[in-house]
Amino acid sequence: MNTELSPDFLQKLFNKIDTLTDIISEQTATINKLTETIQKQEIEIAELKEKINKNNKNSSKPPSSDGLSKPQPKSLRKSSDKKQGAQKGHKSSSFSITQEPN
Repeated sequence: MNTELSPDFLQKLFNKIDTLTDIISEQTATINKLTETIQKQEIEIAELKEKINKNNKNSSKPPSSDGLSKPQPKSLRKSSDKKQGAQKGHKSSSFSITQEPN
């Protein structure tokens, strides 16, 4: 093995180092641009999510701006165990049929 490095080999080595340094610089610039783009997009996504989650109940927007997807109103009444209508044992009261109306 040759212990001395030839000038030609050293020149090729320096050229390769310069090329790799240029590539690293370009990649660093690209990474910085992409990082900046990601940060801008994250801010925009947060703003859009906030805008989507607003409706007339949690902002000053009018109800007409809520669009067609309105939540169903929720009743605060609780259902009972009883069936609808008159309960058993209840005496009905109705008008009787007469021959001569008043």
